[in-house]
Amino acid sequence: MSRRRRRSIFEEFEEIDRRVDEFFSSIFQKEPMWDVRAGTLTPLYDIRETKDSVVVMVDLPYVQKDDIELRVSEESIDLSAKLCQPVRYERWGTTQRDCEFKKLSTTIRLPAEVVPDDAVAKFKEGVLTLELPKKIKRRRIPVE
Repeated sequence: MSRRRRRSIFEEFEEIDRRVDEFFSSIFQKEPMWDVRAGTLTPLYDIRETKDSVVVMVDLPYVQKDDIELRVSEESIDLSAKLCQPVRYERWGTTQRDCEFKKLSTTIRLPAEVVPDDAVAKFKEGVLTLELPKKIKRRRIPVE
């Protein structure tokens, strides 16, 4: 019979504190969702983690499948997509008079290490879905 070690109350509080920090950092981004000088917007995305994979869904309106550029590493996704129709804002805010965005771009940090070579990407109705299998940290140990 195996016994599991109970977590201390301090470990529980540290876990709660970590989760609260993650929640608020995901809501209140430190960077703006646009870059007027480069003419880029940051797309909205959602990350879900399953037992075996990380699933990322990215909202890419006004984008054609051929205009999406993806670079996946073990820790992150670099995404860039040209808009087929520029998004233009006029009289935006108190100082900004007008601007035009021609591209969507972002870097998404992944919650777990993944295997980039086995990633699968699907684009349907303006939503890009990436399924990235998690990297399994197992090694074969020789028995003597």
